[in-house]
Amino acid sequence: MTPSHTAMALLTVLALLACALAAGAWARRRTHVAGDFVLASRRLEPWLAASAALVNLLPAWMIVVLCAAAFSWGLSASWLAGGFLIGAAANVWVVAPGLRALSLQQGSATLIRVLSSEMGERLQPWIARCAVFIFLICVLLQSAAVLRFASELLQVQLQWNVTGVVLGVLIVLTAGVFAGGLRAASLYDLLQLILLLLVLMLLAVPAAAVVGGWDHWQVSWAALEPQSSSWSGGHSGVAALAFAAGALGIGLGGTGQPALMSRFMAAREVPQLRVMQAVAYAAVVVLALLALVAGWAASILYAGLDQPQQVLPTIASRLLPPGVSAVAVTCLALALCAGLAAQLLALANALATDLGHLQSPLSLAWNRFALVLAAVLMVLAAAYLDVNIIAQSVFSSAALAAAFGPLLLVRLGGKRVRPNAALGAMWAGFLLTAVFHWLPESPGGFLMRVLPFVVALGIALTGGERRRNPDRANREQQTVHDRVAI
Repeated sequence: MTPSHTAMALLTVLALLACALAAGAWARRRTHVAGDFVLASRRLEPWLAASAALVNLLPAWMIVVLCAAAFSWGLSASWLAGGFLIGAAANVWVVAPGLRALSLQQGSATLIRVLSSEMGERLQPWIARCAVFIFLICVLLQSAAVLRFASELLQVQLQWNVTGVVLGVLIVLTAGVFAGGLRAASLYDLLQLILLLLVLMLLAVPAAAVVGGWDHWQVSWAALEPQSSSWSGGHSGVAALAFAAGALGIGLGGTGQPALMSRFMAAREVPQLRVMQAVAYAAVVVLALLALVAGWAASILYAGLDQPQQVLPTIASRLLPPGVSAVAVTCLALALCAGLAAQLLALANALATDLGHLQSPLSLAWNRFALVLAAVLMVLAAAYLDVNIIAQSVFSSAALAAAFGPLLLVRLGGKRVRPNAALGAMWAGFLLTAVFHWLPESPGGFLMRVLPFVVALGIALTGGERRRNPDRANREQQTVHDRVAI
C-alpha cells in the first residue's frame, strides 16, 4: 500500500466522518425532549424510517455472513438469502403495523417495555431486568466482533494505527447519537445502506465479469466440491430438510431485535410510508443478491481462501486498482461501524428506560448518560473479548430472536403472557441458543436458529391468555384486577 493510496483511504474516512457529524447536527435541531431522543416522538420521516428498518434487517455484518455462506456453501446459500428476504417482508408488512399500534396503546417507548407491560407491578421489574441482561450480553458480543473485524480490515489492508481510527469513528458516532438520538442513528443506518450498495457494486460486478458467462460458472462449479453445485448443501433426506429449515430460519432473526423494533414504533403513519418501504426493500434485495454473487465468484476465483469472512477484502485487493481497493475496504469497515449506532442507542434506552419503574417518565439527561456508558462498555468488550464476526454475530441475532420474538408474536396476537411463562420463554430461547451454539453445528444451523425459537414460542403460547378488554389503552384505564400479577 503506497502513501498515495493510504491518503485516499484517509480522505474517505474524513469525508464519511464529516457526513456523520452533519447528520448529527441535522438530527440535533429536531431533538428537544426525551421522546425525540428515544423514538423521534413517533414522527420519524417515512424515507428515513423505511431505509433504517430495512438496513437493520440486513446490516453490514449480515452482508459479510451472506458472502461467507455463498463462498462456503455454494448454491445452497440461496436458502439463507431467501429466508432473510421472507423474514424481512414479514417484519416490515406484518409485524411493524401491529407493533406500532400496540406500543402506542401502551405508551411504551421500547420493545422490552412492550413485552413486560401487563405483567403485574411486582414481577414486571424482574422481567425487564432479565430482558436487559440478555440484550446487554448479546449486544456486547456482537459489537466486539464487529469492531474487531473492522479493525482487522483497516490493519491488514491499509496498515494504519487502527486503534485510533476505530475509536475515533466510534466517538463520532456516539457524539452524533448523543446529540440527535433516534434520528441520528437512523441517518447512520441510511449511510450504512449507501456504503454497502457502493462496496458491493464495486466488488461483485467485476468478480462476476471475471468468471464469465453462465456456462463458465457451471464448468467452474463442477470443478469444485460437489456441495458447491448442490441446492441442499450436499445433504439428503431428513438432513436436507433440516438444512433448508435452518437456512430459512435466518428470517426469524429480525423479529425481536430491539434496535429494529424501535424503527417500527417510531415511524410516522403516512401514505408515503408504504411506497418508501417498497423502495427500501428493493434496495435490500439487490444487496442480498450482490452478496451472493460476490461469494460465489470468490469461491471460483479464490477457492483456497482459508477465512470466508475475508471474501470482500480479498476481491478488493486482487481485482481492483490499489486506490479503489483502499476506498472499498475503508467503506466496508465504516459501514460495519455505522451499524453499531442502532445497537448503541437501543442499549442506552434499555439501560435508561427499561431498568426504571414502569410509570417513570423518560429522561433526556439519563438516556444520554446511558449512551456514554453503553459506548464505554462496547469499547471494553472489543478490547478484551476475542470473538469471530460470523459466529458471534449470528449467535447474538439468533439469541435475541429466540428470547424476545416469540413473546412479541404472542402479544401481537392479542394475548398477554403470564409472568412465569414470559420468563420461561425468554430464558429458554436464550439458553437453548447458547447451548446449541457451543455444540457441533447442525445442518443449516437448524438447532440454533429454529429449535430455541419454537420452544420459546410454545412456552409463551401455553402461558398466554386473551385480554379481557383489549380496548384499554393504558394503565390509567385499568382496574385493580388488571394490576394483579397473573
